[in-house]
Amino acid sequence: MKLHLLAAAAALLIGTSAHAADAPQAYGVHDWSGAYIGLQGGAGTGTSNHTNNFGITSGNFTISGGLGGWTTGYNWQRDNIVVGYEGDTSFGKIRGTSLAATCGAGCYTQINWISTYRARLGYAMGGVLPYVTGGLAVGTVKSGGTATAFRDTDTKVGWVAGAGIELAFNENYSAKAEYSYVDLGKADFPGAPGFVVKARADAHIFRVGINRKFDIFKILSR
Repeated sequence: MKLHLLAAAAALLIGTSAHAADAPQAYGVHDWSGAYIGLQGGAGTGTSNHTNNFGITSGNFTISGGLGGWTTGYNWQRDNIVVGYEGDTSFGKIRGTSLAATCGAGCYTQINWISTYRARLGYAMGGVLPYVTGGLAVGTVKSGGTATAFRDTDTKVGWVAGAGIELAFNENYSAKAEYSYVDLGKADFPGAPGFVVKARADAHIFRVGINRKFDIFKILSR
């Protein structure tokens, strides 16, 4: 199912790829209003720690890795102000391990996927759109011991905030670079008898992407 969704998004983006090679849109006349779909990818790095219900902790350790997926959104523009909604889903492996003595043979934390649902607020300078963004984040946190059966996968709800810049190539295509901080809080997994371990997971994510704008009302009226 994931591959089918990615294939559909890719087909939509490159179906008119010849037009993306046109000269850049004149910055003074670009309109950001409308719906869009896109592909994005990048890398994330963050921290995790494991703490049991007796306060014994592994200390912080680094998690890192790559991720990629798709984006959908809608913009409303009035004068230079652009307000929008954006959602995205990314799959990958942001993982790290610790060999701290409190972890026994070792412990790990891994983020398998992240979805965000965000508001965007930007200031349009023609075809250049710097913006800030923030909202809800959902993702899975897999954690446990590297050499034990004490592990679990937990879906967590947290928050995301960040900023980016988007550049229009022409009327329909744009590219963006974005930084976001995702905090998924603490996921639980069972430890030794009498222990419940909480694994904290957060990540600084750097992504680039390409978006294809389309007229959703024209499509719905067909």
